[in-house]
Amino acid sequence: MTERFLPAGHPVVYTIEQRSTVPVETWNKFTSVIIDLYHCLPCCMRPVNPRRNNERTGAFSLFHLDSSPKADELVFSGKTGEGYRHRIITVSRERTRDVLSLDEIETEHQMSVDMFTRLVMLALHNICGAHFLVHSTAGACSWALPLTILNRARDDQFSGWKVPDAVQYATSFSQENARLTEQAIAGNLTLSVEINLSREQWEDIAALEFRLYEPQDQERLSADPETSSLELVLGSSTGELVTLSGLDALLHWVCVNMPEYEKGVPDQEPIFLSRNHLALLRDDIRNGWFSSYNNEPTWGETFCTELQLIALWANYCIRTLDMERESVFLFAIW
Repeated sequence: MTERFLPAGHPVVYTIEQRSTVPVETWNKFTSVIIDLYHCLPCCMRPVNPRRNNERTGAFSLFHLDSSPKADELVFSGKTGEGYRHRIITVSRERTRDVLSLDEIETEHQMSVDMFTRLVMLALHNICGAHFLVHSTAGACSWALPLTILNRARDDQFSGWKVPDAVQYATSFSQENARLTEQAIAGNLTLSVEINLSREQWEDIAALEFRLYEPQDQERLSADPETSSLELVLGSSTGELVTLSGLDALLHWVCVNMPEYEKGVPDQEPIFLSRNHLALLRDDIRNGWFSSYNNEPTWGETFCTELQLIALWANYCIRTLDMERESVFLFAIW
């Protein structure tokens, strides 16, 4: 079994409690929405059908046994052979037990099932709320990003949906930067169903959720007084500007990788980045280039959220911009 991934620092448990049987009309609406939600996700994040050899056979088949025309039960699981416990998740229209009908799912954040599970729980909360109660021990961290992905994929069709726990951005990261990070993640995940995330990329996203929506357990390290007034602005000719503070390591990266700035980066002068620069910056962040900047072994961890935002921004620019007609830049303000 694979080494356990705990982005919250402790196990996270999802709970689905069925209080009563769902009327057929309501269940049919739920079924239709789940089929749509399934197709909002890239293929690598879609579950498999444990009733059909643990293969991806499409959303509709998750409700149907081979020999039955009824669609009264949703059954799905994560892919097998990935080192995770094989956990089959079942949601039924009919409540057949007289005792408490409770399903507890200790998530391992498996890419092929975790996000879909949370989407199912959001659908239960908003469509079948009179018959189901859903809960996550991670609170708002479980709901904000899934709902953002749905609205990004379906042009705010789900803007009226409510989440079980109120969402509030973490105070350790500015609300605007948190919002932009959230949008960058959703934008990358909804560009194409063929996006093939690695396990490491997915775990980076899952870990970011616990930085964006919850206060961090420990305070940030104090910035160097000489660089505390530094602000970096990232932008493109077609997109929003992202402002970050104290990231002098990014200027050091520019000096190392762009010979024309070997002697330093001027104040408020735009530095234009090519597609190759963006790819190198993204990969250097993912490969730990910034992890111990300035001989500080915890620097990369302290500024992990900001670095992930930069990597997402770079990747999004690579995927969406015509670099022959549009420009990507950064500039520093002291």
